[in-house]
Amino acid sequence: MHDDLRQSGPWSARENKPTWAQLTRLAGDRAAILFEQLRDKVSRIDGLREELHFDPGMGGWTPRYLAGQQALFSVVIAPGRLEGRLEIDPRLRDKLIASPRIGATLRTALRDAAPAGRAIALRLPLRNQSEIRAFANLALTKSRWVSAGD
Repeated sequence: MHDDLRQSGPWSARENKPTWAQLTRLAGDRAAILFEQLRDKVSRIDGLREELHFDPGMGGWTPRYLAGQQALFSVVIAPGRLEGRLEIDPRLRDKLIASPRIGATLRTALRDAAPAGRAIALRLPLRNQSEIRAFANLALTKSRWVSAGD
């Protein structure tokens, strides 16, 4: 059994690719508004590319964001919920944990995040503007880290 948010549904099969509007409405009005706020905040990332990506491990079709060939993050959209997912280098995680600019909730999530090969896998709920802002800043920090080649 998957540990994803949406194990089945209209967009869980490869042949049922949704439109952006259909997918963003899946989570409901409030989550759709939050998702649009996230899209606006991350639009500042240089070279950001947005795509609908099929990933059976995440429950089907999901928005994925890339800079160049590097996947920065993805968003799982499920009924009533949004979740941001990204993988970061352990060195970046350590740097972020030590930063006074990181809030306690994000610091705890970074400490508790599970290893995913040579990276750390973060799964963060996106329930309000504060969480959207924190996740967008994390994505921006990751994009800078990746572009600097650290």
